[in-house]
Amino acid sequence: AALYAPFFQGIAGLLDTSVIPLFTLNYDEAVESAVDELRDIRLMDGFRRGHLQVWHREEFDGFRLGEGSASVVLFKLHGSVSWTRAPGSERIEKTVGVQRRRPGREHLVLYPTREPKDIQLEPYATPYEYFDAALEHARLAVFIGTSFRDAEIVERVRRRLERRRGLIILAVGPDADKRSIRERIGATSGNIEALKTKFDKENVARILSAISSLLKPGKTSGLQDDVPEVAQE
Repeated sequence: AALYAPFFQGIAGLLDTSVIPLFTLNYDEAVESAVDELRDIRLMDGFRRGHLQVWHREEFDGFRLGEGSASVVLFKLHGSVSWTRAPGSERIEKTVGVQRRRPGREHLVLYPTREPKDIQLEPYATPYEYFDAALEHARLAVFIGTSFRDAEIVERVRRRLERRRGLIILAVGPDADKRSIRERIGATSGNIEALKTKFDKENVARILSAISSLLKPGKTSGLQDDVPEVAQE
C-alpha cells in the first residue's frame, strides 16, 4: 500500500474521470491489498462480494461509478493465485490466502511464455477484450516494468500503434529504452516514450509528472524538459 496508494491517488487527480483502468500480468494480490487499505478509492475486479466471491463478466459490463470516490478497475490478464474452479465447472471463485496448489481445484494462472496462450476462455477473454478497447480509445498507455515479450500484449500494442495516431506508449522501468522497446514490439510507426526509473515510493512523483506532461494538449513527445529529477537508488 505504501507504493500503490500515492500512485493511485495521484493518477485519480490527473484524470478527467475517476476511473483508473489497470491491466496487470502479475498473479499476486498486491493491488487488491493496497486498495483495501484506501478509504477514498474502491476496487472492482469482476468478483461479486459476499461469503463466496464468484467472478462475473457482468460486473465489468455494468460497472457504475460510486459517488465521491475513485475506482480502480482491475483486469488480471494472466489470472491470479487466488482464482480457482472445480474441474469441468465454469464458476470462477476467489479464495484469498489459499496455497498455489489446492487439491481438487484448477488454478487459473497463465504462466510467462512466448508461445500463444489460450485467452479465448474466461477469465482471460474479458480482460483482453477490455485491453483492446482501452488501447483503441486511450491517449496514453503507461506500461510499468513490462518487458514487452508477451506475444499477446506485443501484438495488440503494435497493431494499435501502427493504426492509430495520437496514442502514446510510455514505458517505465529501470532499463526502459525507446529504441529497444520499439524493436521488441516491432512497430514501424507510432509514439513510444520511455522513463528510465524504478517503480518505487521515491519515484512516484517523477512518474506522475511524466504522465501529466504527456497528457497536456498537443504534447506528443519529450519528457526531459518537464520531468523533475528524483533521487534514485
